Amino acid sequence: MVAAITDLAEALSYRNDEVVARFCADHGYTLEQGHEIFIETKRWLWLCAHHAAAGHPGHSLSMSEEMMVIDEMWHTFLLFTFDYADFCQRYLGRFVHHQPTSALTKSGMTPEKRLKILEGNYEYIYDHLGADVLKRWVEEFPDRYPVR
Repeated sequence: MVAAITDLAEALSYRNDEVVARFCADHGYTLEQGHEIFIETKRWLWLCAHHAAAGHPGHSLSMSEEMMVIDEMWHTFLLFTFDYADFCQRYLGRFVHHQPTSALTKSGMTPEKRLKILEGNYEYIYDHLGADVLKRWVEEFPDRYPVR
């Protein structure tokens, strides 16, 4: 049986200074910047769990290029496997797998299909987290936090 997803505020309250410190050391960000990126990563993970719980378990959300700093933080969080698994179970009610789109899948995708997927993901973000979050992730974060 899958546990229930906690409310977003509770998931965002989770702290892991070790994950943030490792991310900052690896990518050259300040701790303050790292904490902000970690908050948005937890928000993304919550949204992925929500998406799966809503009946889309075989179709995961995918990040756009603009959101890559969140993906990099996710990679760092995954290195702390016990902490990551515990966070997922406790706050998301399920393990949120990180499954990148394969190069083969990407190469076989038309620009129109990519755009349709991107639009669907942006609509889902907008509908469940709001315009401010979507704007932060795709307009503000790429300039403030280029992937290093």
